[in-house]
Amino acid sequence: MSVRRLLLLAFSLVALPPAALMMLIAFWQTREVVRTEIEANLSAQAQTVAAKLQQSLFERVQNAVAWSDLEVMQEVAVGDIDKRLTTFLADSQRRYGTLYRALHVLGIDGRVVASSDPTRLTQPLPAAERCSDHRPRHLQFCLPADPDAAAPVASLTVPLRSRFDGSALGTLLLQLDWRSVQEVLDTAAETRRQITVMNLDGQRVAASAALRGAADAPSAADGWLTAAVTAAPVPGLADEVWTTRVQQSLDTALAPIRRMALAFVGLLVLAGGFIVVASSWLSARIARPLVQLSEQALQMGADATTPRSRLTAAPREVLSLQ
Repeated sequence: MSVRRLLLLAFSLVALPPAALMMLIAFWQTREVVRTEIEANLSAQAQTVAAKLQQSLFERVQNAVAWSDLEVMQEVAVGDIDKRLTTFLADSQRRYGTLYRALHVLGIDGRVVASSDPTRLTQPLPAAERCSDHRPRHLQFCLPADPDAAAPVASLTVPLRSRFDGSALGTLLLQLDWRSVQEVLDTAAETRRQITVMNLDGQRVAASAALRGAADAPSAADGWLTAAVTAAPVPGLADEVWTTRVQQSLDTALAPIRRMALAFVGLLVLAGGFIVVASSWLSARIARPLVQLSEQALQMGADATTPRSRLTAAPREVLSLQ
């Protein structure tokens, strides 16, 4: 092996491993920073979605409580179909756009005495629509029977009482169009993430499009990053404690890291190429005088006949001096 190649190998061994190690450390640290940032982003989005849902439900509760105290609700005591109250309910539904599927006022006997949907007047509502769980609460909230359906409906009821003697007059029933909740989740999830909302009983409240109809949400064992936030219950609905879970697959979450790995490999190749070129030039500069010296020594000792011990392990230029 020539001195030049020996020097080239030495310089490469000294420079390349530290460069590769530094690149590896930089990549690993950057990878952890990116992963932490992704997890923080998932948590922030879970908090944002939970806050939106909580605010939406709070506004619906406020509407129910405020409307139940209106003077027009006292006309239910007449016990007959009330046109003025029906007009009020229809105007209220129209004013809130798609938030309400229908607004009903039920008499003591459970029949509809006023409604935003005139076709329901005088009819008894099916048990599934009454939202009565027989618990002693002022407000009652019922989730959709199938929150993954194409047009799910949740219900919120508040009793109507006489201002004179406090006797029961009937019930104000708000049917909430649950598609508005689905839209919030779909907008937040986009195409990269999946969002589910569960209550304390483990019942699904709502899910983004990719999870509707699925029995269970994916877990960490399936290769998913997860952030969960449990929001405080809305005043008046202490039992409605919802947990919002935002998930993103590792494949999509770590895609930037994979691109970054390719960039680091490219940098390492460039650095390695530069080190080899620089080492080659430097080794050539160092070896050149030795080569010249060996040539001069050969010329000066061409006629020498004295026997000398011969080296067996040395660079080629040094061996040539023997």
